Amino acid sequence: MLSLPSKLLEGLVCERLDKFTTDTGQLNDNQWGFRQGRSTEETLIYLTETWKTAIDNRKVVGVVFIDFQKAFDTVSHDVLIHRLQAMGLSGDILEWLTSYLKDRKQFAVVNGCSSQTRPVTRGVPQGSLLGPRLFTYYINNLSDSITEGNLELYADNKTLRIIGNNVDEVVDGLNRALSEISLWCRNNKLTIHVGKSEAMIISHTAFYGSLGDKILNVVSETRCLGIIIDSQLSWNSHTEHLCKSFGKKVRQFKRFKYLPTSTLETIYFSSIVPTITYCRLVWGTSTPSLMNELEHIHARAAKLIHSLPWDISDQDALETTGWEPLSNQYKKKLLTLMYKVNCNITPDKITNLFSIANPYYNLRNSNHFVLPRFNLDIGRNSLRYRGPIAWELTPTALKQSTSLKNFKNLLKQRRHKFFI
Repeated sequence: MLSLPSKLLEGLVCERLDKFTTDTGQLNDNQWGFRQGRSTEETLIYLTETWKTAIDNRKVVGVVFIDFQKAFDTVSHDVLIHRLQAMGLSGDILEWLTSYLKDRKQFAVVNGCSSQTRPVTRGVPQGSLLGPRLFTYYINNLSDSITEGNLELYADNKTLRIIGNNVDEVVDGLNRALSEISLWCRNNKLTIHVGKSEAMIISHTAFYGSLGDKILNVVSETRCLGIIIDSQLSWNSHTEHLCKSFGKKVRQFKRFKYLPTSTLETIYFSSIVPTITYCRLVWGTSTPSLMNELEHIHARAAKLIHSLPWDISDQDALETTGWEPLSNQYKKKLLTLMYKVNCNITPDKITNLFSIANPYYNLRNSNHFVLPRFNLDIGRNSLRYRGPIAWELTPTALKQSTSLKNFKNLLKQRRHKFFI
């Protein structure tokens, strides 16, 4: 565990490193982690929207979720320092980072008995602020090692995708890309954990991938960046998991009825609701019955915390307590995303998912989005389709907000008044 002064110093160094990598454009565009304005939700939005578009165009999508074996613990210090030099770091900052990595020692304590200290010759300190960033720099050129497909990186989460016309084409492409990634790993002293790496084909056809002489685990669903992704992008498994977790958490409030209502509300909205609405833009198109179940549990929490009769309707419970439906959070997030895209303050990969219309005929409506045409429901459930429709129904005064902060404040004031 790092001391508080150490974390404060690391925070200052991280700020300088973040500014340096941003100003100089050192980080690969496929690198999403620990970069300002790039969240896990935006990473997942880009991935899933890309997959949905491909499936709507009747393509086959092959995805491999790659896991490195003890990734943070096996980073070569020599290779990392070489990476830092290649990024343009030199002088005092390079010496400081070298000193930060070198001459560390570790020991273990079991039942009060301590082992001898041993030098730490590999890895970056976990639980630190600098550790994840140094790992990000270490694998920064990983996505350049493949000649086809795309590899998106978020810290130690790596997602390889190949889009093709049929399963055989996709499988061949994935195997070639995996071989190239394996070669990069050998050159950079990292190891792919074949047992934990998983492959998924977003299609109705079975998929078999391999890495060398070992077979990858083929799954119909997996967890990536905190959400459950299934091969149909239906999000039903994720929503079912949320319903179970949500209901269990709400039932716990029965044990704390002695606390003031205001305290219970604070706990609920600060620690429970964010875990349920995490990445809502990604999975918000799940089956209506499951989404309604989440709303029902939300209303049940309102009744429990405010001691309302159980036979009161869910809608009346929310109106009585002044709580908004969870669906409003999805609408607010969707409109906020479209505002950021319209103002070009999202990563280029997110912005490029949408097309802004050229206002030849109505100069007062300069923020129209082109509504893409989709063939299948999976396309019509995408943000690329829903976003422009929601934006078109948004009042002009709201769309013309002078800043993102102002836009969010106006959204808060609207509460239940949504046109989408």
